[in-house]
Amino acid sequence: MKKKNLTTVFLAVVACLIQFQLSAQIKDPTDLRDLYDGVHTIIWENGTQYIGEIYSGEFSGKGTMIWSDSSYYEGNWSKGMRNGKGDMVWANGIKFFGHWKDDVPQGKGQKEWPDGRIYRGHFVDGKMQGKGKMKEADGTIWQGEFKNNEKVE
Repeated sequence: MKKKNLTTVFLAVVACLIQFQLSAQIKDPTDLRDLYDGVHTIIWENGTQYIGEIYSGEFSGKGTMIWSDSSYYEGNWSKGMRNGKGDMVWANGIKFFGHWKDDVPQGKGQKEWPDGRIYRGHFVDGKMQGKGKMKEADGTIWQGEFKNNEKVE
Protein backbone atom coordinates (compact mmCIF):
# COMPACT_ATOMS: atom_id res chain seq x y z
CA MET A 1 0.00 0.00 0.00
CA LYS A 2 1.37 3.38 -0.95
CA LYS A 3 1.62 5.81 1.98
CA LYS A 4 1.41 9.56 1.72
CA ASN A 5 3.25 12.00 3.87
CA LEU A 6 0.21 13.66 5.42
CA THR A 7 2.24 16.63 6.60
CA THR A 8 3.11 17.36 2.97
CA VAL A 9 -0.56 17.03 1.97
CA PHE A 10 -1.61 19.35 4.78
CA LEU A 11 1.01 21.95 3.81
CA ALA A 12 -0.09 21.72 0.17
CA VAL A 13 -3.68 22.47 1.18
CA VAL A 14 -2.53 25.47 3.22
CA ALA A 15 -0.43 26.71 0.30
CA CYS A 16 -3.45 26.45 -2.02
CA LEU A 17 -5.52 28.45 0.42
CA ILE A 18 -2.92 31.19 0.51
CA GLN A 19 -2.44 31.16 -3.26
CA PHE A 20 -6.14 31.40 -4.06
CA GLN A 21 -6.95 33.56 -1.03
CA LEU A 22 -10.08 31.66 -0.13
CA SER A 23 -12.03 33.45 2.55
CA ALA A 24 -13.00 31.58 5.69
CA GLN A 25 -16.58 31.40 6.79
CA ILE A 26 -17.58 30.87 10.39
CA LYS A 27 -20.71 28.77 10.19
CA ASP A 28 -22.87 26.61 12.37
CA PRO A 29 -22.85 23.09 10.83
CA THR A 30 -26.63 23.26 10.39
CA ASP A 31 -26.15 26.23 8.05
CA LEU A 32 -24.16 24.26 5.45
CA ARG A 33 -27.34 23.68 3.45
CA ASP A 34 -27.40 27.42 2.72
CA LEU A 35 -24.05 27.30 0.89
CA TYR A 36 -23.84 27.04 -2.88
CA ASP A 37 -22.38 23.80 -4.26
CA GLY A 38 -18.61 23.94 -4.62
CA VAL A 39 -15.41 24.37 -2.64
CA HIS A 40 -15.59 26.10 0.73
CA THR A 41 -13.51 26.75 3.82
CA ILE A 42 -15.48 26.38 7.03
CA ILE A 43 -14.10 27.29 10.45
CA TRP A 44 -16.14 26.52 13.54
CA GLU A 45 -15.81 28.50 16.76
CA ASN A 46 -13.93 25.62 18.44
CA GLY A 47 -11.21 25.82 15.75
CA THR A 48 -12.25 22.79 13.69
CA GLN A 49 -11.86 23.47 9.96
CA TYR A 50 -13.13 21.87 6.76
CA ILE A 51 -11.57 22.74 3.42
CA GLY A 52 -13.21 21.07 0.46
CA GLU A 53 -16.28 20.32 -1.56
CA ILE A 54 -19.81 20.78 -0.27
CA TYR A 55 -22.84 19.67 -2.28
CA SER A 56 -26.48 19.86 -1.18
CA GLY A 57 -25.35 21.09 2.22
CA GLU A 58 -23.07 18.11 2.96
CA PHE A 59 -19.36 17.39 2.78
CA SER A 60 -19.15 15.54 -0.52
CA GLY A 61 -16.20 14.93 -2.83
CA LYS A 62 -12.63 15.75 -1.85
CA GLY A 63 -11.97 17.52 1.41
CA THR A 64 -9.79 17.96 4.46
CA MET A 65 -11.06 18.20 8.03
CA ILE A 66 -8.74 19.49 10.74
CA TRP A 67 -10.21 19.06 14.21
CA SER A 68 -9.48 21.39 17.11
CA ASP A 69 -7.31 18.70 18.79
CA SER A 70 -5.06 18.68 15.63
CA SER A 71 -6.41 15.36 14.29
CA TYR A 72 -6.95 15.53 10.55
CA TYR A 73 -8.45 13.63 7.64
CA GLU A 74 -7.79 14.12 3.95
CA GLY A 75 -9.79 12.23 1.38
CA ASN A 76 -13.24 11.49 0.05
CA TRP A 77 -16.52 12.49 1.68
CA SER A 78 -20.11 11.51 0.95
CA LYS A 79 -23.31 12.35 2.82
CA GLY A 80 -21.28 14.44 5.27
CA MET A 81 -19.10 11.49 6.33
CA ARG A 82 -15.73 10.01 5.48
CA ASN A 83 -16.51 7.62 2.62
CA GLY A 84 -14.13 6.17 0.05
CA LYS A 85 -10.37 6.48 0.15
CA GLY A 86 -8.81 8.71 2.78
CA ASP A 87 -6.04 9.19 5.29
CA MET A 88 -6.53 10.05 8.97
CA VAL A 89 -4.05 11.07 11.64
CA TRP A 90 -5.35 11.32 15.20
CA ALA A 91 -3.88 13.65 17.83
CA ASN A 92 -2.58 10.60 19.75
CA GLY A 93 -0.35 9.68 16.77
CA ILE A 94 -2.39 6.77 15.40
CA LYS A 95 -2.68 6.83 11.59
CA PHE A 96 -5.01 5.10 9.15
CA PHE A 97 -4.59 4.97 5.38
CA GLY A 98 -7.29 3.28 3.37
CA HIS A 99 -11.00 2.94 2.76
CA TRP A 100 -13.83 4.39 4.85
CA LYS A 101 -17.56 3.81 5.01
CA ASP A 102 -19.87 6.03 7.05
CA ASP A 103 -17.00 7.51 9.09
CA VAL A 104 -15.27 4.22 10.01
CA PRO A 105 -12.45 2.23 8.37
CA GLN A 106 -13.98 -0.42 6.10
CA GLY A 107 -12.21 -2.65 3.58
CA LYS A 108 -8.49 -2.55 2.84
CA GLY A 109 -6.29 -0.31 4.90
CA GLN A 110 -3.22 0.25 7.00
CA LYS A 111 -3.13 1.35 10.63
CA GLU A 112 0.01 2.61 12.33
CA TRP A 113 0.64 3.23 16.03
CA PRO A 114 3.21 5.60 17.57
CA ASP A 115 5.06 2.63 19.14
CA GLY A 116 5.93 1.31 15.66
CA ARG A 117 3.22 -1.34 15.18
CA ILE A 118 1.77 -1.53 11.67
CA TYR A 119 -1.26 -3.53 10.54
CA ARG A 120 -2.06 -4.03 6.86
CA GLY A 121 -5.20 -5.83 5.93
CA HIS A 122 -8.95 -5.84 6.10
CA PHE A 123 -11.21 -3.75 8.36
CA VAL A 124 -14.89 -4.27 9.20
CA ASP A 125 -16.71 -1.56 11.16
CA GLY A 126 -13.38 0.03 12.09
CA LYS A 127 -11.86 -3.18 13.47
CA MET A 128 -9.11 -5.41 12.13
CA GLN A 129 -11.06 -8.33 10.69
CA GLY A 130 -10.18 -10.94 8.08
CA LYS A 131 -6.80 -11.44 6.45
CA GLY A 132 -4.03 -9.17 7.63
CA LYS A 133 -0.40 -8.73 8.53
CA MET A 134 0.82 -7.20 11.80
CA LYS A 135 4.32 -5.95 12.36
CA GLU A 136 4.88 -5.58 16.11
CA ALA A 137 7.00 -2.83 17.66
CA ASP A 138 9.86 -5.33 18.16
CA GLY A 139 9.85 -6.21 14.44
CA THR A 140 8.01 -9.53 14.80
CA ILE A 141 5.65 -10.14 11.89
CA TRP A 142 2.44 -12.15 12.16
CA GLN A 143 0.24 -12.90 9.19
CA GLY A 144 -3.16 -14.55 9.25
CA GLU A 145 -6.75 -14.00 10.32
CA PHE A 146 -7.97 -11.25 12.64
CA LYS A 147 -11.32 -10.96 14.40
CA ASN A 148 -12.47 -7.93 16.43
CA ASN A 149 -8.92 -6.47 16.46
CA GLU A 150 -7.41 -9.75 17.74
CA LYS A 151 -5.23 -12.37 16.05
CA VAL A 152 -7.01 -15.67 15.46
CA GLU A 153 -4.46 -18.38 16.21
